[in-house]
Amino acid sequence: MQIESQQERAQKRLKLYFPPQQAEVLAEVITDAYNSLVKTSDFNELKAIVAQLAQAQQRTEQRMEELAQAQQRTERRVEELAEAQKRTEQRVEELAEAQKQMAEEVRLLARGLNETRAEIGGLARGLNDTRSEVGGLSRSFGYALENEAYRMLPAFLARAHGLEVTERLVRAEIAGEEINIFGKGRRAGRDVLIVGE
Repeated sequence: MQIESQQERAQKRLKLYFPPQQAEVLAEVITDAYNSLVKTSDFNELKAIVAQLAQAQQRTEQRMEELAQAQQRTERRVEELAEAQKRTEQRVEELAEAQKQMAEEVRLLARGLNETRAEIGGLARGLNDTRSEVGGLSRSFGYALENEAYRMLPAFLARAHGLEVTERLVRAEIAGEEINIFGKGRRAGRDVLIVGE
């Protein structure tokens, strides 16, 4: 036994009211139309898909909102980093300028130090020259005083000590020591040596 199709059932019923050829065409059109209609199960399935799409859309919108907030945070952080970068660049420029100034000051100090060394060298040479001149003056003055002492000493020794110089007073070296005043004399009838520094 064969199962009768919907189209065949519809055709049998339509033949009761329409000629067979029309009934056949009408049954075919009705069947096609019926098959093209959305069935309840299809509609329920479509509703489920739409509900899933709506949920997915909500999740997408929620995720988009989260991404937008993350983007805003990122943009704020990028702005903060840009500001920090500007401050860093400004500080680097300040440090570079300070380094230039320090280098110039060091150069000036080095030049001043070289000039000071040259002046100290000149002063040292001048001091050595002055020492030599003072030493020469000291020797000259010392010899002049000694010469004057040689001239005045006999009278002083006679008056102060009762000593008579019998030989001229001279400079002498005895046992590697310089003696500034050396001579012979008499005192109270006895011969004496006169030694002085």
